[in-house]
Amino acid sequence: MLLRQRKALIAATLVTLWLRFGLLATAVFFYELYHLTGVEFIYWGYSVFKVADYYYSIWALQTFASVAVGVLVFGVLAWRGEIKLRKAQGA
Repeated sequence: MLLRQRKALIAATLVTLWLRFGLLATAVFFYELYHLTGVEFIYWGYSVFKVADYYYSIWALQTFASVAVGVLVFGVLAWRGEIKLRKAQGA
């Protein structure tokens, strides 16, 4: 099953890693984009991701939550893939 669901496994892994390590990088991206464009509401994206990174980084269950979200993403994508496969087979 895991070989058939490679894309789901990769997506779930990327989401898990992004939640654990990528929130600050996303905040920096919005910060730089705001300074390049001057569009005010983009700064809100920076603020949201900066605050999310701070509170997520001090939360004791951050690793557990990241893995739980990754498992949930994998489950949903794998389930969706199985449904598509069954429809394609005519079952």
